[in-house]
Amino acid sequence: MLSRSSAAGRRSAVRCSRRAGRSGLTLLEVIISVAIFLLALVGLANLVSLGSDLALEAKEQTEALHMAQAKLSQVIAGVIPLQGQTNAAIPPEEAPNRQDGWNWTLECSQTDINGPPALWKVRVTVSRQRPGGFVTQATLNQLVLDPTQRGTTQQPSSTNSGSGSSGTSP
Repeated sequence: MLSRSSAAGRRSAVRCSRRAGRSGLTLLEVIISVAIFLLALVGLANLVSLGSDLALEAKEQTEALHMAQAKLSQVIAGVIPLQGQTNAAIPPEEAPNRQDGWNWTLECSQTDINGPPALWKVRVTVSRQRPGGFVTQATLNQLVLDPTQRGTTQQPSSTNSGSGSSGTSP
């Protein structure tokens, strides 16, 4: 027969072993928690990659807008004539970071509105083919006075029929 003290000792040993088994994590719980952590880590890595791709796209879009504005300014100043140009290459020295592969297009047409006859619709498009088949493109539209006609309010004359002398008489 068992004594009371040995029976109580066994009960307390059983209780301790149950408590000891419940206090830790099982291998299955550890594996599941590591899998959840790794899935979250993969998701974060994808978000970082997507963010860097979008930042690069925004940077190239800004560069394209700057180049389009520069070309439009050259047209307004009369450096580039009001004649259409299609897919003309932008020299690397004019491109940001001296990148190659930038092209620009110029579309010009006289307006039909009742205004100065030298008013032109100008569209400048700058584009670049990116790796992966993506295209970065920026387009600017503006009404422009013909730079050759700017600065005068008279119609240009075809002949000069008089000698020009000026002076004051007493």
